[in-house]
Amino acid sequence: MSTPITTPHTAPPTSPSSPPPPSIALIIASTRQPCVAPQIASFLTHLYTTYTHTHPSSPPLTTIDLLPLSTEPLLPSLITTPSQYTHAHTRSWSALTSSFSAFLFL
Repeated sequence: MSTPITTPHTAPPTSPSSPPPPSIALIIASTRQPCVAPQIASFLTHLYTTYTHTHPSSPPLTTIDLLPLSTEPLLPSLITTPSQYTHAHTRSWSALTSSFSAFLFL
């Protein structure tokens, strides 16, 4: 199993009464070998970073890996709560992805 590729997920602080700021996850979903998705993700992250320099109100972009789900014995459609995952790394992945407002799958 590969190590998930992540970039920092940082968002500006919010007050307790305000909704969380939007955030975007770029999810690497490719399992083929050789896998070029990490290089494409790096390119897209660079493009997005360049874009945010001229559009500072853009939400943060975080790159994460989909691979932890490939080790679970149950079909994803049968999982209704994170506690049903059998592996701690998948529960961690689920908690991380639950914090995002939008997703881009690569």
